[in-house]
Amino acid sequence: MRTSTPATFAAGVVATLVIGSGTALATTGGAFLLGHSNTVKATTVLTNTHGIPLALRAKGGRPAFSVNSKALIPNLDADLLDGQHASAFLPAAGQAADSAKLGGKDASAFLLANGKAADAAKLGGKDASSFLPANGQAADSAKLAGKDASAYLNSAYFAQADANGSKAASPGLETFFDTVTVPAGTYQVGLNVGLANPENDATEFVCAVAFKSDDVTKYGRYDYLDVVPFGTDALSDSTVDTFTDSTDISLLCSTSKGDVANAGFIAHSSLLATPLGAVYGTPTGY
Repeated sequence: MRTSTPATFAAGVVATLVIGSGTALATTGGAFLLGHSNTVKATTVLTNTHGIPLALRAKGGRPAFSVNSKALIPNLDADLLDGQHASAFLPAAGQAADSAKLGGKDASAFLLANGKAADAAKLGGKDASSFLPANGQAADSAKLAGKDASAYLNSAYFAQADANGSKAASPGLETFFDTVTVPAGTYQVGLNVGLANPENDATEFVCAVAFKSDDVTKYGRYDYLDVVPFGTDALSDSTVDTFTDSTDISLLCSTSKGDVANAGFIAHSSLLATPLGAVYGTPTGY
């Protein structure tokens, strides 16, 4: 039998190599026959102390060698990529377990592009009803530190409104106008009335301040003023009064003499009530 040279291996290759096909002609310890099946009972090792020990060349498109086992061959099978097993990588058609999350959170943790936050109608966590509208008025807007103006010294109650609709009308008997309401307390009450007389004769006006409390009306001192024909004049007065209950303070005037027409009228008026502080002693002589 003819053999190729060199056909003999020095001691054992990693596995039995099947090269071509043929009949088993060589056994353990025998020569390695090319083109035939070789059977051994021990590992064959091929060593080249000067370079590559084995080079296999196949026809184009054919594998260089084949094996009959699916077991991994140490240092030969590509089992790692950058030192990591295939389980560390996502398959081409695979889906990551948290692919439906953003920053580790489910979509429910985020507001949709066209969505609306549950508290979008709130400011600082509070509903609009907790805030005063732009044109609103606070319930206690007329108070200072929760107290009405009457709780402070020198608060003034002021009126220039004509309770009867027109000051120009000739005042009859006890014509009330310019009314203010004050709580219990002591007040300095000041009045000023401008009077006009378009008549041929002098007209006498009678004016006073009226205090109405608990359906009882009291009058301050009366002032009389004669206004010359076709003239004007003014009447003013000031008084200090104490009220035990809430009281209406009003001006009243009437004409008491003149020609038959009694055409005198009130040109202007004002009424001012200013609270006074408590008395803290009695005057003594020096």
